Amino acid sequence: MGQEFNFKEILPTIGYRGKWKILELITIFVLARLLLLRDFGIAFFAMACVYFIVYFMKIEYYDKDSTKVKHFYNTLAMFIPIFSVILAGLIFLFTFALSTGVLRETLRFSAVILMFSSFSLLPESFFMSRKESEKVYKVYFFSQLLMTLTSIVLAVKGYEYKAVLYGYIIFYLANIFLLWRKFPFKLKPKIYKPMLDEIKTQLSNNLSIYALPAVSSYGILILTAFAFGILDFAYIYMAYIIGFFLYENITIYMTILFLPLFKKIAENDELFRINLVRITEYASFVIVPISALIFALSREFTTFVFGSVWKSSSEIISLFVLAGMIKAIFEITRIVFIIKAKAQIIDRIKAVELISFLILFIILTKFFELNGVAISFLIASLISSALYVLLSSRFTKLNIFSLSKESFYILFAGVITALFLALLKEFFTITNLVSLALFFLLGLAIYLVLVFIVNKDIYKRIIRIIFNPGEQ
Repeated sequence: MGQEFNFKEILPTIGYRGKWKILELITIFVLARLLLLRDFGIAFFAMACVYFIVYFMKIEYYDKDSTKVKHFYNTLAMFIPIFSVILAGLIFLFTFALSTGVLRETLRFSAVILMFSSFSLLPESFFMSRKESEKVYKVYFFSQLLMTLTSIVLAVKGYEYKAVLYGYIIFYLANIFLLWRKFPFKLKPKIYKPMLDEIKTQLSNNLSIYALPAVSSYGILILTAFAFGILDFAYIYMAYIIGFFLYENITIYMTILFLPLFKKIAENDELFRINLVRITEYASFVIVPISALIFALSREFTTFVFGSVWKSSSEIISLFVLAGMIKAIFEITRIVFIIKAKAQIIDRIKAVELISFLILFIILTKFFELNGVAISFLIASLISSALYVLLSSRFTKLNIFSLSKESFYILFAGVITALFLALLKEFFTITNLVSLALFFLLGLAIYLVLVFIVNKDIYKRIIRIIFNPGEQ
């Protein structure tokens, strides 16, 4: 069907980032099991606030002139401590207006964690600007390992929600130490006015660039905490993490990763279309079975992985998983808008999605309470995914049927697998974690067989990628 991408050059970066994100997810699962629901909610409310603010702190700078580079990072090294102290101070001042003691203490932890995270911003910016992300992700993995061990030990010893927050302080301290060790030159305590203006401009631009994604993810989660309380926030946070894990770590990350490769073939419309279909197909092959299995076994999954206290969140998790699967598959077409210099369309679609969610949130939570949040996410995700596919087809002249046909067989296999497992568990009760794991393995085997029957060509291509990733 034409030339395909060289996967060899991106595999190391995928490996480091994948290990970090999977370990992070496992850590959250273990902490959900160890902590009381209230403590889990308090801890990750603090982290949601941190992540929300961190969205706006991304800074990049690249120049072939090494002197300018040194001037920029010398200035950034002077700017960061002042900026982080001011930011932490503002959060501390805000906490005095809160009546709830626990929430006040939690946000103060957020301020401390945010301050530590900002000190790793400089070396992270340096390596990311030079496309050396594998160095950063490798550090993240080892830092996450330290965070995991710290939080689990402290949770077992009864530190409650503080176990998680101390763990994240360790995470960012390790980041600072390990990333600065890799930094290639010594900094001088000097501010250069043009570089200070550049930093201010980037931070100012971030307010408009990242406002929609920040509000659409962590802003909404924070809203849920204030609307429903910490206990219900814990359910929604867990549902969001599970439901959108594949979307954020396959679709969004894949978009960034494959941009240089798509830019090389941007002028060849036929080749561009072929590879867009292929990338969607490969992503669907991974996304669909995981989503289908969690959806079919959501009640058993929440009960035996997290504990019986999480059982009532199974419906919410299943709806988030469905929403995440739809977005993860169809929003890969966002690559089209970036390559065609129409990135503003992505912002408009996100705005429509956010407005749709907020309207639905107001209406549906009155009738369905917490489930209304999940339903709002699902409907808003359907709307945005439809817009991505429809609008991208105009720029690429890609037949929507051609795009969906390649993924339809995979989606069909996932649906059949989910229905079979839902029927099977009516006859064979899942009683513990071992039987749940066996059901997952059985479901995965059924899915793989069904895909082989309806679309065996995908296996040939995947085998070629695995054993000869450098083949074009």
